[in-house]
Amino acid sequence: MDYRDVEVSLGYIVEADVKFTKEPSDPTYVNNGTNAKLVWDYSDTNNAFRGILFNVLVDGQNGKEYKPMLYKQNGSFKIHQNIPPLYKGRVRLEGNATLVIENVTPKDNTKFQCELTGSSTHRSAVTLIIAEAPVITLSSIQKSYLEGSFVTISCIASGKPDPDVAWIRSGKVKTSGKKAAVLILNRINRAEDGQYTCRARNSVKSSNRHITIEVNYKPEGVTLTTSAAHNIVTQGDNVTLTCHVTSAKPRVSGYRFYLNNLPVSNSNNREHTINNVLRSQHYGVYKCVPYNDFGDGPEATVPLDINVPVQLKELPQNITVNTSTPIFLTCDASGFPAPYVRWTKSRKTLSYKKKLHISSSKKSDAGEYMCTVGNGVGQEKSARAYVTVQYPPKIQIAIASSLTSWVGQTVTLKCQSDGVPTPTLSWYQPDGDEIKRATNKEIKAKVALKDSGDFGDYKCVAENGLTPPDVKIVKINQIKKPSQASIISTEADVHASSLTVRWTAPADDGGSPITAYRVIILKGDTKKGSVNITGLPKTYHTFTGLERDTNYTVKVFARNSVFEGDAAVKTLKTNGAVGRQRTYGDERNADDNEIELKDLQSSLPDPSKFTQPPGEYMDLIETGRDNRKAPSATAVDYAPLRPLTRSWEVPRDHVTVEKIIGKGAFGQVAKGTAVELRGRPEATTVAIKMLKSNATESDKRDMMKELETMKQLNPHPHVIKLLGCVTESGGSPYPRMDRRKIANLLQQGYRMPKPQHVDDKLYRIMMSCWQNDPDARPTFNNLKKQLKEMKTLHKDIVYQFLLSVFQNIPQAVVDIMLEKIESDDAGMLAAEGF
Repeated sequence: MDYRDVEVSLGYIVEADVKFTKEPSDPTYVNNGTNAKLVWDYSDTNNAFRGILFNVLVDGQNGKEYKPMLYKQNGSFKIHQNIPPLYKGRVRLEGNATLVIENVTPKDNTKFQCELTGSSTHRSAVTLIIAEAPVITLSSIQKSYLEGSFVTISCIASGKPDPDVAWIRSGKVKTSGKKAAVLILNRINRAEDGQYTCRARNSVKSSNRHITIEVNYKPEGVTLTTSAAHNIVTQGDNVTLTCHVTSAKPRVSGYRFYLNNLPVSNSNNREHTINNVLRSQHYGVYKCVPYNDFGDGPEATVPLDINVPVQLKELPQNITVNTSTPIFLTCDASGFPAPYVRWTKSRKTLSYKKKLHISSSKKSDAGEYMCTVGNGVGQEKSARAYVTVQYPPKIQIAIASSLTSWVGQTVTLKCQSDGVPTPTLSWYQPDGDEIKRATNKEIKAKVALKDSGDFGDYKCVAENGLTPPDVKIVKINQIKKPSQASIISTEADVHASSLTVRWTAPADDGGSPITAYRVIILKGDTKKGSVNITGLPKTYHTFTGLERDTNYTVKVFARNSVFEGDAAVKTLKTNGAVGRQRTYGDERNADDNEIELKDLQSSLPDPSKFTQPPGEYMDLIETGRDNRKAPSATAVDYAPLRPLTRSWEVPRDHVTVEKIIGKGAFGQVAKGTAVELRGRPEATTVAIKMLKSNATESDKRDMMKELETMKQLNPHPHVIKLLGCVTESGGSPYPRMDRRKIANLLQQGYRMPKPQHVDDKLYRIMMSCWQNDPDARPTFNNLKKQLKEMKTLHKDIVYQFLLSVFQNIPQAVVDIMLEKIESDDAGMLAAEGF
């Protein structure tokens, strides 16, 4: 609503005192493209203020008329509905009554009005002028003036606001005026020659126009110089003579040059250039005479001297010699003064004579020789010659990627040799057949080891036509299957429920040290147990839990870094007698100072608050110290040690994990064997509870709390008994072997045997990564692709298995089960009822 249309009816009238306290300057100048700010302000001592209206003077139907743009009513500014289109989006209000017009142009050259309404209306108008920079116009100017002439030059400037105009010379104002200034010079002289500036400036900009007034007179202050230092030039170079004039008005119109008083050039160029200076033609005294329309100036002279640089007359030539023969090189030059000669090689000076002589050449004399000549005139000049010294080849390196290998592998042979000319290198098989030939200083050959005939001495031969040729032998040793071990078990190693297999190492290790043994025990054709032994030099193993008075067949396989040998076989029969087993009652009476479960301190952790799910134990039958198999869980043999004082820690390499028999949320239970437990010198079949590889710190703390509780429990026939623990992290994949022995084994081709839990295909991938020859190893992208294919295949197999087993379960549930299996969360599956 337009506030001017509002009528106010009051019962009485109060004298209003609304008035302007600040108004913009009139006119107000604003630069083109900037924002204009027209600042009004007002006072309202009697609170009579009703509103403010801002108008602009524009063309209307009846000529110029004010149109509303903005108004302020009830404390807020609003755009008037009749605002001219030119100002839509370009005007706004700031403060009490400041009108802002954005991005002004010459179209905004008009009046703007502010109406202040209280009891009465007050109006204030201001003219906005878009300022324009001054534009200078000069009267006609002659090119030059004669000394003593009368000179008048006017400078007129336009702009908004009107500019101030002044003529300035050497920083001093000669004359000035508003919008124009006239420069008057009576009887001009050469002192008044030079540049004059007309300056016009207003609030927008200061503009300048420069003119130069010339006063005519003939050349003065003449000198002649050359571009050569000390006026001495080298023959063959270029030299420029320059005629300098300190003053001349009008300017010099021409220059005449003379050599020994004979004219050589006449032009308007003050420089005279001589290309390819020759002493016989250009030596002497040069003269310059400048002139203009008023006549010749004084002459100036300069002498020019010419030197002659060295020139190579005889260049050294490339030569080829054999070792022990002489070397002759020649270099000669001309010039004045007489030139010197210097021979160098690899920046080392050899001679200052024209002829260089080396009586007996050797390999180190080969290379580039430089002859440098000079006489102090200009630059030195050089020539090069290359001397080639021929010598027979000598093999520096002859190696194989692996000196021990086996059938089916590939090795790379490498041979490097020096020699000039470049030698021809050849590799030969042990049977004399050539493998590869190349004329190069290095040769590589890949050899596929297909049978025993491919092992032996490989020969590298280097030849280049000079005697003698060189030969190196590389021997590749074959790794074969080791011979049989010898089983040496005696009657003393056989008991009623256990037996110890002892053996000696095979006589022939197959060309690679024995790294492992595999021991199998069979009852008839049924395998009762097996073990991989990598802890060299252990050559025995005890099998427990056997039936008495029974024939068992034991087999021992020896393995080197690559192959497993044939089995050593022996039949052993367990004893028929059984000794008395110790009962639980005996164990309970062993020490009256032991504590029972109820005696645990209240400070021990509450098992009900463990974050892990409750343990699920299985009824395991273990072997006692008399090596007999316990008949039931209630007759388990207990170690007669006080739980609070015994040492529970078991070395990591004394425990062998055989297979996983159960899993939980973070833990898993495995069947295994422990040796040399306290009070149990031989092997004991045990259940092993351990953390998963992805267990959290909270899981580890809960495991340790459970361990501390188990340590304080007395033996009980219905509670799993603690035999020991492994809490120290770390360990070696090569137990009881020092680092030097491990390094030797790896260098001889030893590779870790396949762990029982590793898939055959995955183990083959691992073996391919362990190839000695880097070129034979798979690339990272190839490895990534193979592992991805294995994962996809495993997923498909598990998925089909789940679909076949859980036929009545929705497929979405099967997908959830598969996802949990992939995340190794079998314990969560059990907890959720799957």
